[in-house]
Amino acid sequence: MLQGIEITVTAGCAGLVLGLGYFAALKRTIAIFCTGQGWRTVLLLSLMRISVAVTAFILLARLGATALICAAIGFLIARQVALQWAREPQ
Repeated sequence: MLQGIEITVTAGCAGLVLGLGYFAALKRTIAIFCTGQGWRTVLLLSLMRISVAVTAFILLARLGATALICAAIGFLIARQVALQWAREPQ
């Protein structure tokens, strides 16, 4: 079982990985939506993306408030990385 700093680091890394995956899936969803490939695909990807994030945060919340906060910080760091990537000229 993880204790103290191990939970903090592990939850932070989990939040970062979750966030990177979430925002990569969001980018893919937007690309599909813009090409007009169908609303069902967009809806399915959106529901999957959101349900994975919610499930992960619920599981992390079971480890305690510290784990949840660290995961949220990791997720927000991933958001900043995704925004930075989106702003770079293609």
